[in-house]
Amino acid sequence: MQASVCLPMWCAREWGFFAVIISYRHSFTFLHCPKTAGSSINVALAPFLGPRDILLGAQREREKAAIKLNLRARWDAFRCRPDRIGSIVVANARRQRSVLSFQDRLYEPHFGQVTDHPFAEEVRRFDEAAWNRNLKFSFVRNPYARMASFYFYLTGRPGYPDMSFSQFVPRLIAGEGRLSKWQRLVSTWPIYTINDRVAVDFIGKFEQLPRDFAELCGLLDLPVQELPHAKAATQYDYRELYDEPTRVLVERACEKEIDHFGYRFQTLETTTRKTLPTLSTETSERKIMRKILIMGLPGSGKTTLAKALVPRLSAVHLNADEIRANINKDLSFSVPDRVEHARRMGWLADKIAASGSYVIADFVCPTPETREAFGDAAVIWVDRIREGRFADTNKLFVAPNHSDIRVTAEGSPEYWAEQICGMLRPVFDPKRPTALFVGRYQPFHDGHKALIEEGIRRVGQACIAVRDTGQLDEKNPYGFEHVRSRIEEGLRHYLGRFTVVQIPNITGIYYGRDVGYVVERIDLNDELHAISATKIRKSVLLNGDPKGVPVSPNA
Repeated sequence: MQASVCLPMWCAREWGFFAVIISYRHSFTFLHCPKTAGSSINVALAPFLGPRDILLGAQREREKAAIKLNLRARWDAFRCRPDRIGSIVVANARRQRSVLSFQDRLYEPHFGQVTDHPFAEEVRRFDEAAWNRNLKFSFVRNPYARMASFYFYLTGRPGYPDMSFSQFVPRLIAGEGRLSKWQRLVSTWPIYTINDRVAVDFIGKFEQLPRDFAELCGLLDLPVQELPHAKAATQYDYRELYDEPTRVLVERACEKEIDHFGYRFQTLETTTRKTLPTLSTETSERKIMRKILIMGLPGSGKTTLAKALVPRLSAVHLNADEIRANINKDLSFSVPDRVEHARRMGWLADKIAASGSYVIADFVCPTPETREAFGDAAVIWVDRIREGRFADTNKLFVAPNHSDIRVTAEGSPEYWAEQICGMLRPVFDPKRPTALFVGRYQPFHDGHKALIEEGIRRVGQACIAVRDTGQLDEKNPYGFEHVRSRIEEGLRHYLGRFTVVQIPNITGIYYGRDVGYVVERIDLNDELHAISATKIRKSVLLNGDPKGVPVSPNA
């Protein structure tokens, strides 16, 4: 009996984000936990599948990557819809989704009412011989981060209500409304275990994906070197979504996988690679450095890493080649001109950083003199190759005596950008002194912005509490998610130094005795005090601007 794995057709048509692979050619079975880069893994492995191998789901990603249909996919589609033989035969790599849908539909009866990723026991029961013969593997992810990714994925789909993360998690766990079909995916434990015992041969971690996927390819004897990026990464820090009750809910729901894999509620703690870059004590303790130098030999990946960091830090990118082509045309590649080139780039970077923005300059910066001319900065040394593309630069290059972060291992730029970003920018610490600001922020405007910035400067970080006033009306036209996005945009230069939470409709603050709280009015200039949210709302209603008032980007 040949192994077959199926998923219900409505799931494949509507979502297409999951897949299961059974390969006869290479004798492996892939059990896909959601939100663990499974689409990238499927796209990477699909070209090596044999004519009889089965890959279900991931339709959009396979079509986008132009993965050729194998004989099994066409034959299964024909068995499901013989009346569509013409389209099945002529379907090519760029137009194959209907064929894949027919194939998925064929296997639907085997799993009955199972509507999501099959559990290990279900796959084993379907064909025990194939299960016993194949190397079985899966990938897992920090449940706290996976839940955040799940939230953005589902709430971004049509038909799902707009809700906060703290509302989403209990509803998903309880299986309310349309979320009921995803309830069984709260914990991925049953996907790779049977009777509470791990039933697969290899489990990789999303947090160390490049290394673990390379190890897997070695086990499978496949020549895959690097994972493609089938989906764009969402840029956020999952910790900013959580309040304490929500964290506890996820911890309880995913207790088994958290205990088994040693996951914690920290982004960087889950990564144990020896090559993980670290910040020096000096850099960690000094003030936030907004001027960043990414240096290294030509071809080491400086520009690629810079481009991955830019959106995460809302940074300005200064590329050395572009600066030479447009500003420093008068400079050659002589040693003195290289120093002058670095000095000019450093001066420009200083001006940008002084405005409150992060600025990233990527160029070779080959000598101590060029690095000194560039000036004080957080230095990231991309040290992944021994020789660059240009012999003269190789001879000139002198390894730095000090770098704040040194990247010495292969891996996706997005992976390293996440790690580096967490080191370069501050992270909100609930144990540190915090200024509290309570308001409706209908809408968030420059007066609010100036007030909170001053609080951050005085105390160090801020908690911005948005009052929940109930239903939307003329006085409260904006929902919490809109208000939070406006606050985060207006205060983007202070990322990591504030958190935004939703609280009940508090109208009074009382205390019985002096217990150490500081209650203080911050006086701003008359122009800022004169800003009226009421007038802004009326103006917005008259002008029909759904986004509300612009917030000045200047810090």
